[in-house]
Amino acid sequence: FNEGGCSGCHVIGKVSSGPDLTGVVQRHENAEKWVKDFIMNPEKMYADPYVKSMIDYFNLKMPNQHMSEKETKEIIEYLKWVDQNANLF
Repeated sequence: FNEGGCSGCHVIGKVSSGPDLTGVVQRHENAEKWVKDFIMNPEKMYADPYVKSMIDYFNLKMPNQHMSEKETKEIIEYLKWVDQNANLF
């Protein structure tokens, strides 16, 4: 999360310059695939209604961090862990 650059815009448990990621792997239908697609190719998701609303709200677009499949999977596993341990934040 920190090494991938996520923490530059995202904070767990509150809004920062980007949205709070708590629950992100549960927000969408087929959520893990949606999150994977967004992490790996955010620019291809800019037209998605949810992403568009976040771009409009934060006036920022998520940059492509060029994450590998392995890194993306690790981020998703971390976000799932966060959801299961939200009381720690």
